[in-house]
Amino acid sequence: MDTTILAAHGMHYGCLDIDGFDPDALLGVVKDARFEQRLLGPGYFRARAQRLVFPDFSLDRGTYTQQVLAKGMFAPDMMGLALATRCDEPMWLNGRRVEEGQLMVFAEDRELAVRSVSPLWQWVVLRIPRNALQAAVYARLRRELELPQRGWRLCPRTADRNARLRMCVQFVLRQAARWSVSTALDDAGLLGQLLLDAFIDALERAAGVDEASRQRGRLEQRERFLRRAEAFLLCHDTQQFSSHALGSALAMSERQLERVFRDVYGMTPKRWHQVARLNQARQLLLDQPRARVTEIAMRAGFSHLGRFASDYRELFGERPRDTRISINREQIHADYTPS
Repeated sequence: MDTTILAAHGMHYGCLDIDGFDPDALLGVVKDARFEQRLLGPGYFRARAQRLVFPDFSLDRGTYTQQVLAKGMFAPDMMGLALATRCDEPMWLNGRRVEEGQLMVFAEDRELAVRSVSPLWQWVVLRIPRNALQAAVYARLRRELELPQRGWRLCPRTADRNARLRMCVQFVLRQAARWSVSTALDDAGLLGQLLLDAFIDALERAAGVDEASRQRGRLEQRERFLRRAEAFLLCHDTQQFSSHALGSALAMSERQLERVFRDVYGMTPKRWHQVARLNQARQLLLDQPRARVTEIAMRAGFSHLGRFASDYRELFGERPRDTRISINREQIHADYTPS
């Protein structure tokens, strides 16, 4: 992992490059939040996480090269404004299809489950306290905008996919990457104002319209079902998958189960169960690099070592022992690098 941090007058820009899927490194890609991430793959994973911090708000942008599932929530005192700035195919958020450039508005402490579909996926999240956002809205528009008090709002699609906002984010991050001790305070602050104004303008275009409002009850029901399904599968993660057992536990037919999982996760429940166990095995390898691969495979519920190694390589783009060797090398380097 390579890290770059630049600062100007109390405002900060940071960039983290991640080579190889590392769920621990990805946990904090959104400021003051924890998003557990699982590779849905297949292929070797790389990512870049960029962060820009201003006095009243922050911006995070992530660029991923493979499909992932991310679950977590924002801080309880922060609202979130988010969009996918790059996704060739729509992503899924809390069971809802979301297209490139489509703005999402999240109330405080909202749980999220996001699945990317495109191998190349870029997302942006702006975090800001509600009162600071409304103050900025009023300063620009001379009126307040209606914001969700709970849950989240999916704004309608726009013909240009919020092109101005996406270009503004790109411009601001490029300029912030050039910050130095010689950067003027006004110049740094102007970038923040430019960024916030672009989000406010996008919010104004979507004021009062909630594309998901008519379907909220059905979507919330689907979210509850998925949480129950995931909890059941994770409790039985070391056992062989049984669609009959899962269907019985959820009082749902196998056909219904498969349709919902394909809609939300892009895979069958059986494949979801396998991917979850492979991600568990990778986490164990990262946490316990001295452990034997055979032991890790057995603990993750794989009885056939050759099949495990093949499936692992297909998903993560490397063999299990390659993961262990690379982590051990990093640890040895860290142990002998002067502080």
